Parts: sequence; structure tokens; C-alpha cells
Amino acid sequence: MITVKAEELIRDPVFQLNLLIWAAKEQPLDGPGVCVTPLFHRHGYRLFYVEKQFSFPVPIQQKLKEIEDIGHAPNADVIVANSAAKSAFYIEAKKDSFGLGSSNCRQARAHLIASGPAFGEVYPTLPYCRIVYTVPEACRSEMEPTLAALSLDVTKRGFLPGPFSVHGLAVLDQHIVYHLDEASRSKLGSVDSVVPLLRISDDGETDPSPLLLIYTDSDTYDPTNRGHYRRVLIQQVHAHLLCYFNRINPTTEHRLTPEDILMETTGGVFQYVGAETRKSMRVLIRENVFRRIAQFWQEKAPDIFHLKGFELTAHFQDDYNKERFLDWLEDTSRTKFADDAASPQEIALADQPTTEQGELNLAGSANAPEPAASKPSEDGPSPAAN
Repeated sequence: MITVKAEELIRDPVFQLNLLIWAAKEQPLDGPGVCVTPLFHRHGYRLFYVEKQFSFPVPIQQKLKEIEDIGHAPNADVIVANSAAKSAFYIEAKKDSFGLGSSNCRQARAHLIASGPAFGEVYPTLPYCRIVYTVPEACRSEMEPTLAALSLDVTKRGFLPGPFSVHGLAVLDQHIVYHLDEASRSKLGSVDSVVPLLRISDDGETDPSPLLLIYTDSDTYDPTNRGHYRRVLIQQVHAHLLCYFNRINPTTEHRLTPEDILMETTGGVFQYVGAETRKSMRVLIRENVFRRIAQFWQEKAPDIFHLKGFELTAHFQDDYNKERFLDWLEDTSRTKFADDAASPQEIALADQPTTEQGELNLAGSANAPEPAASKPSEDGPSPAAN
């Protein structure tokens, strides 16, 4: 476990992303079960997409072909939607504000256009969308004029931007708090302008590990803790496997995929995650966990585990083999799951057709196709296909 100053955490991209996801996740009304105040969920907004690439309508795509300073495939951190209100917040988190000379402006122009009428064309049930930049509160006043200028810029070029807001993260009274502007408060309904999201210790530090639902390759921005979020994800997977293998019947065959595990460890959030992040997390689990299990037990008992593509098959046959495996799995000094980053090459290959895979060679690799999205929960709107 590591603890980090809250003032640093509110600038951490992975922490910001997961904090926003928790704010849209159903939780108890009060009491010890509440991790993060579910600000969006309590006002009817549910997770719609996480790190999902937005595909512009064809006319806008054609218009953007010759334009270099507007992104062609914007990717919002989190989109939350209220199906009853036909409204969405398109949220992009940044560790700092930026000015008109920043390379971030190319992406920001695309976000502004994506959250305009184009959003309603792609998702007709959500005709209203507001883009929100979430930054540390100290940066909020600097961010607003940049977005105003960029909005005017794309308008002059014939595009229709969406309305924008800037929200702020800050540390106040042993809490990480969320500052909203008046326009967002109006869309949410009755809500204070400053909402406590997360309780922190009296010394101003907190452990971000329990909040990790989605891992991104950006990891933590702090070089002294590089790889921390990957290790947390691997630990979550390890804990899930201990529970899973303890309760299965050893005489029957069992099949596991990274999707199975990630749906459990994220409480269903994984179903809302965009394709690139999904692939990265799948590869990370296969390479660091599944491959280690298959390689180790190939030497000890070659008939127990088989790894093909992204699917790990287990067939213990009897209680003796199951107990041998559980003894090994419970001993981290022997298990030694790695925490290496998923390689770009493996991620790029992660959606190859199954017919090109064959049996996974333990000295090499093969890859499974990108799975179909799991059925969204009844708790929120179904992500629409682009």
C-alpha cells in the first residue's frame, strides 16, 4: 500500500479517471459502503462510455480530412448520460490547464465539436451534450478562456461546438471536493456548487489503490511510483482467482478469459470501456497472469492448464491437483506474477481473427479477437454503437 498527498492525486490522470467513474457508479446512500460520493448517479446520470473513441458523422469526417489542427477521433475520458433527461456530460480530465499555444488544443477542438449537435446525430436518444473539462480547482479560471477561444475558433470555421463547463478538483476539510459551475448544477438539478467526493486522512494523504477500476497505460504520473496501478490491477486479478478456484469443481473443465475477470473486479464497469483500453487490459492480464500460470504448470502437470489466445482452460481432474495449485497460488513468493506493461505490439494484435491464432506457444504468442461488448446493466443506458 502507498499513500499519496491528495494535492498530488487530483493531478493524477488515472486517479482522476477512476474518481469520475465512481461518481457515476451506484453506491449506498450513506455509511461505510460509500467509496466516493456518487454525484452523477444520484442525479440520474449513469456511465455511458469510458475512454471510448468518438466517430464523427460522415460529413464532419469529410470536412476534417484536410484540417490538421483539429483531431479526427476524439476520445473522452468519461461520458455519463441521463436517458430520461436526454442529456449527457462529455468529461475530459486534465492535470493542468492549457493555453492556446498548447498541443492539447487540437484534441480540445475535436472534443468541442463532438459534444455539439454531432453527439446527438451519433446518439439520437441524447440530443443534449455538455463538454466538461475537469482540472484542479486552481487551474479552472485559466481553462475557461482557452475553451471560449477554441469554441469561437471552430464556430468561425463552420463547425457547431457544444456548450462547455470547467469543473474543479480540490482538497478541502479532509475531503477531495468537486466544484461545479452554474450551468452544470442546473442540468444536474438540486446540487451544491462544492460536493465532497472522497474522505482523506487528517494528514492529507490517501491510498488510491482501492478506487482503481480501470487501468490505462498512462499509469501514475509520479515516476517514483511507476507501475503502481499495474501492480494493483494484478493484485485484484490474483485475489479474484483465489476465490474462483477455491469454489470450482475440480472434476470439470473451466474456462476463463480476461473479460470474465475484469467484469468482476470492476463491478461491471469494464463493459463501458472503449476498445483500445479493453485490449490493453486484456493483454496485460494474459501476459502477466495467464501466461505465468500456464508456463509454470506446464512443467509440473502439463494436462491441467492450457492457454489458447486469451482463454485459459483449467481441468484439475481431482482434489489433489486442485489443492496443489491453490497452495501455489496463495504463496506470492512462488506465484511471482509480473507487472510488465502491455506491449504496443501485443495490443495491436489483440483483435486478430481466431483462425489466425492456433494454440498459444508458451515461448511465443497468439491473440484472440476483440470480444463483443457485454450486455450493459439495467442501471444505465446501453452504449450505442458508432
